[in-house]
Amino acid sequence: MCQVYSAYAYVIANWSLFERPYRYLDCRIYNNEIIAVPKRHEFPHMVEIGYGSDSDIKWGCAGSLISENYILTAARCIKDMTKGDAKFVRASEKENDLILQVKEISEIILPPNYSTMKNQSLVLIKVKTNFKFNGFIRPACLYTKNDSPQHRFVTAGWKLAEFANKDGQDLKRVYVQPLSEDKCNDSYIANHNFSSGNKNNLICTNAAAKGYYGDICSIDIGGPLHQFRPDTDSIKCMHDIVGIKVDDTECESGENGINVYTKVYNYIQWIEDTVWP
Repeated sequence: MCQVYSAYAYVIANWSLFERPYRYLDCRIYNNEIIAVPKRHEFPHMVEIGYGSDSDIKWGCAGSLISENYILTAARCIKDMTKGDAKFVRASEKENDLILQVKEISEIILPPNYSTMKNQSLVLIKVKTNFKFNGFIRPACLYTKNDSPQHRFVTAGWKLAEFANKDGQDLKRVYVQPLSEDKCNDSYIANHNFSSGNKNNLICTNAAAKGYYGDICSIDIGGPLHQFRPDTDSIKCMHDIVGIKVDDTECESGENGINVYTKVYNYIQWIEDTVWP
């Protein structure tokens, strides 16, 4: 399906200079900034989860569009202690956007052996009507390898705007470095509500962006940890989702700061069986 969704990165231009419509790749993925406003199209799969009523929607968690009607997010996001149950999904990089789409949630699918005691769980959200794909709204790919990449990741979210003292309505992004499993286990899992038996389910990254705004602790729960997917002849301009942000504990300041994500790979079979049976 990744190849199918990649096709939406192309734009059809109907210019009078050509006898027929002209198709070109309109990719907006950049790798030269630490934290900044993303370019349009850069994270077309990112969505927000809404709570409350039709007349008073409160936007909270982040999520990732992975098909026409399924969103991948953290289990923590299905209910907010102050805002209530998750009821809506909004797709757009900006709050006031002509291409914004809002859908009602029809179903929340829990993974096998789900337990409220395992706070690193992921869930799938299904919406009542399909999202209409275009260059601004389209799914991401999923990382399907059982390894721990050791190169730079990129994460994005709306909370980063508050952290950078910028307009909180628009999406922001930041690059982070993976931490070794030993450091992840020793520094985080031993001191928080993660059992040692589940430590291989997690990815840790640093929470420091040296030279820019300092510590990156304000990451949206449910938001994706990405890596850019190398272009091939058939798949271009796509991100792979490697992990999902699951922990809302305030991260430690300075170089010891850690953000924790659940590995998507461990849920791949369940996701594929549910979304593409």
